[in-house]
Formats: sequence, C-alpha cells, structure tokens
Amino acid sequence: WYFRLNDFIARHSVFYVTLREKIALLLYGNPRYAFDSPRQIQQQELSTHGNWFWHYPDHYRKNLETLVKTASQHQIKLVFIDPPLSIRRRRERPLYRKAFFRLREVLEGVVSEYRLPLVKLAPDFFRTKENFSEDGLHFTDEGNLVIATEVSEFLLQHQQDYLPQTI
Repeated sequence: WYFRLNDFIARHSVFYVTLREKIALLLYGNPRYAFDSPRQIQQQELSTHGNWFWHYPDHYRKNLETLVKTASQHQIKLVFIDPPLSIRRRRERPLYRKAFFRLREVLEGVVSEYRLPLVKLAPDFFRTKENFSEDGLHFTDEGNLVIATEVSEFLLQHQQDYLPQTI
C-alpha cells in the first residue's frame, strides 16, 4: 500500500514532487534521483552514451562523404586539418577523449579513401597551454596563429595543386 500511496501522491501533488526533487538535489546533487535510484540513472546514462558512441560515427562519415562529393562536383579542392585535442581535455573527459579519437579515425578513413590531404599539427601544439583557452577545447589567438601558419605552409608547398595559377 505504501508504494501505491507514493505513486498516487507523486501523480497528484506538485508539492510532493518538488520536495522529493529538492531532497535529491541536496543529497545527490541531481534532481533526477528523486524517483529513480542512482544505479538506474547511471545505467540509463551509460546506455545513452553507448548508443551515441556507436551510431554517431556513421552519421559523421556520411556528412564527410557528402562534403567531399559536393566539393568535387563544384571543383573545390579540400584540405583537412587533423583536429587537435588538448592534454587537459584528454585527462579530464575520458568519454569525450574516446569519442574524439573514434571520430578522428573516421576522418582519417575518409581522407585516405578519397586521397585528400590531412595537415598534421606539430606534436608540441597539443602540449602548449597557450594554444588552448581555459576550457581546453577552443583555441586562443596564439593557437589560431599556429594553425594558420601550418596550413599556409602546406598550401605554399603544394601551391600547384591549391593556389590559382597567375598568367
């Protein structure tokens, strides 16, 4: 009878639901624990991450292939940059790191399949804190300058392929 009463009150009392959410927030730091156990929520989060982790790379690959085919149809030459990941992000966000490297593999596969250039940044780019903002994800002005320099050098080395010919 207790569980039936609990369900009845939860469906009919905004005060009761709010009170449970506030208590869950105080005890666990998450209002979702008001009606689900921490174990249930962790399993839900893992299954959500798992689904995303396995299905998103396929969408990413299709998007890249569409980009490459569209550029080819319009005679646009592409150059990809090997995406950098800061040391801080690697350490602090293991799921992000895992997804990042999986998507990088997809990018490398598409680049290899379509024989497109992939500009790799110098290894010390990742270790230098000045290249990344506080969030460890976005680049600072110095980081953008390093990337622009690397891409410019690549284009100058391969100017016959990428830069317009002057008469």
